Amino acid sequence: MRRMTRLASILLLLVAALPTWAGEAGTVTRLRGGAEAVTAGVSRSLEVGMAIREGDLLRTAPDGRLEVGFVDGTLLTLGGAAALTVDAMVYDSAAGTGKALLGAAEGAFLIATGAIAKLENRPFAVRTPFASIGIRGTRFWGGPLAGIGPPAAGGEVNPMTYEPLPAFRRVEEKGFAVLLIEGLVSVINDVGTADLQPGQGTTIAAPDAPPSAPSLWPEDRVRRAFATVEFR
Repeated sequence: MRRMTRLASILLLLVAALPTWAGEAGTVTRLRGGAEAVTAGVSRSLEVGMAIREGDLLRTAPDGRLEVGFVDGTLLTLGGAAALTVDAMVYDSAAGTGKALLGAAEGAFLIATGAIAKLENRPFAVRTPFASIGIRGTRFWGGPLAGIGPPAAGGEVNPMTYEPLPAFRRVEEKGFAVLLIEGLVSVINDVGTADLQPGQGTTIAAPDAPPSAPSLWPEDRVRRAFATVEFR
């Protein structure tokens, strides 16, 4: 009897030591290359059909792509070398309530929102090291982006396509950028706000810098943004 009691005590201790998994937030719908989810310090390699939970840190390999379908119909795509936390993702269709909060730490992402972003008070947001993104039923891209620098001596830009002519030089754009495809988003930090309309983008040079004034992005820049998250 003592032996049974001791064994039961050991089993209880082992169960108590196991991590407590949060509720299911979504499912992996597409995957290319390597990706993992880390929960309570425990890492698991992701495969199509696997569950994503609240509290998960999602990470992709440098050449990876990851697509997640969340419980409210939101679709998230991560590009290579990305890191994003699922801080909150709860939806009750019967009660008409829900909340979504994602933390984008590294890399590029594309989000097409579902039912939560259409609820009253729009309880869906994405936090980044540069700014928070308030969402109102939308599809948008965010991440670092290689931009087009100022013209070199004698350089010109094609006024129809904004493509650089031979004398034009490219430079790496620093900071973080957001491009709105559909709907409305507000990009907000402690020093400024940018309210975007479809086709417009904004760039934040540093965490303590304001978002740039919204502007329409040329096709080349939009193309390069999409290339960071597309499955090939």
